Amino acid sequence: GLIDAKLGAFESVNKMVANATHGAVEKVTLYSLVQD
Repeated sequence: GLIDAKLGAFESVNKMVANATHGAVEKVTLYSLVQD
């Protein structure tokens, strides 16, 4: 599923980051992407 129509492309990135860090920076990454 898509987080948002405009942010949908980032969902897979968020998942990769969450997997790579075991979820430790998932929220931080999401907020950083939204702000950038």
